[in-house]
Amino acid sequence: TPYPRSQVSETTGGRENLIKEALSYFENEGHDFSQYDNDGDGEIDYFIVVWTGPDNGWANFWWGYQTYFYDSSFRLDGKKLGNYSWQWEARPQSGTFSPRVVIHETGHALGLPDYYDYDDDLGPKGGVGGLDQMDGYGDHNCFSKMLLEWIEPKIVNSTEELSLLPSGENPDAAIVMPEYRYGDQFSEYFMVQYRDRSGNDATYPNDGLLIWHIDARTDAANYDFLYDNSYTDHKLLRWMEADGLEEIEQNKWADGGDYYTQGNSFSFYTTPSNARYRGITSGFTIDNISEPSETMAFNVTAPQNLPQITSIEKLKNPFRLKINGDNIQSGAVALIGYDNIPWTSVSYQESSIILEKGNKLKKKFVKGVPTKFIIINPDGSAARGTYTR
Repeated sequence: TPYPRSQVSETTGGRENLIKEALSYFENEGHDFSQYDNDGDGEIDYFIVVWTGPDNGWANFWWGYQTYFYDSSFRLDGKKLGNYSWQWEARPQSGTFSPRVVIHETGHALGLPDYYDYDDDLGPKGGVGGLDQMDGYGDHNCFSKMLLEWIEPKIVNSTEELSLLPSGENPDAAIVMPEYRYGDQFSEYFMVQYRDRSGNDATYPNDGLLIWHIDARTDAANYDFLYDNSYTDHKLLRWMEADGLEEIEQNKWADGGDYYTQGNSFSFYTTPSNARYRGITSGFTIDNISEPSETMAFNVTAPQNLPQITSIEKLKNPFRLKINGDNIQSGAVALIGYDNIPWTSVSYQESSIILEKGNKLKKKFVKGVPTKFIIINPDGSAARGTYTR
């Protein structure tokens, strides 16, 4: 039986009353809702509401979004309602149902952010060129899949030849960063995946390697990312466009030239480059890329003669952290962190870091000493370490 929209108040309460009426009907029919509390916390984990009729514009009531059911007094088989998505059956109304909105909003329910730009006046205009489920359409990218623990990427921090399967149908991707260690996903690094025109990516413009620059550092409370793709100048997830045209940053859709294919390479001397956000090279090169086939092969060349840290000494007044070791080159940079405070960069000179009075970094560490650091040579070779108090 049609349910006239005129009976629905375009408020949170109105939306929840509609949901209560619909779900109560099925409870009275004997449906067991307790089976949807998979973790036993007393709350139904997630559900989807699909309505018919036209939408009334982005971010309005009759639109697609993920939200939370706030009336905790309403129970189904003793269970509260939790996160849910709310979206149209078809858009335009005359069309047929597509699961894209359901997949996108379910991505939010699982914890994924939007990767599209909210405001042209804040940060780069483009998100990830529309070619991702959290920006437009297609498959989820390898970074999102890693966060959701759907894949466990290969970690590449030495010279080797790699071969990747198409990521739309296989849990395959690689993290490339000389100093990356297992469990460092909330840091800065590059990810590589092979995307071909199959499955959710069937309408994509090309087959080839996608290289992503990730900066997934978190805030001081370890609650959220420092950066995003919607508001901040500095992106959480940036697609390295192989053709170097930076068209995504001009709010244009990604195209076939953004894929890395045979004849392309990626290094500190290419455009785009492997530079970290601080401008320092990451030290690795990707080249010898094969043609797309059942797999795509490529070579990673990583720095040799990595710095070896032999001793650490912390002095006071002014704050001074002395690091001795081999293969530390002139002009190296030290990145220092304290607990979960974001990495801070100072020049590395004469095997020590000296922070004068009033220096911003000194203020951050005034109540303690750094617990972690990275030494990065000009050639990109790097070593990580921790300081034990």
